[in-house]
Parts: sequence; C-alpha cells; structure tokens
Amino acid sequence: MREPGITREEIAFDVALETGFSNRYSRDLVDQVFKCASQGIADDGFLRIRGVGLWKAIHKKRRLARNPKTGKDAWITARRVVTFKAGKAFKRKIKQED
Repeated sequence: MREPGITREEIAFDVALETGFSNRYSRDLVDQVFKCASQGIADDGFLRIRGVGLWKAIHKKRRLARNPKTGKDAWITARRVVTFKAGKAFKRKIKQED
C-alpha cells in the first residue's frame, strides 16, 4: 500500500502537465529545485518561500534521555536538524481543505 502524500515523480508529472515540458525535463527541473533548496538550507541555515513557509536548520545540544523500553539513561548526540514553520497563506489553504 502506498503512503499518503505526493512524490517527487508526481510533482514532476504535474509540472509537465501544467507547462507542456517533457517528463524528463520536468523531472530534472524538480530535482534541481530540491537540490538548490537543500543546499540553501545547508549553507545559509534557512529557506523562505513566501506563501509557503520557512525551513530553518537549527543546532540541538547533546542531551540526556531515557530509553522508554528499558528505562535506562542514554545520551543523544548533538546534531543539526531542519524545522518548518508554515506561512499564513499555507495555513489558510490547509484549513480550507479540512
């Protein structure tokens, strides 16, 4: 069974339908957009798309946690993660579809 959501291939197919570009060109275009977005977040620490939202790379400190199965303490390493905050227009669009 397929997971809900949309895949990169489906986005490329939609781009091809809307623009008249070939499927291959649309797939390459979508791949390039995601590559630039990922690189922007990695290099600059954030990506803002008006009407959609803000992706932000944040640093999480090393912390002590507890394994829920065993109850033992375990250290979680410091790491960099990406967060997303939806923009107002995006939130309105999601609420309309409920």
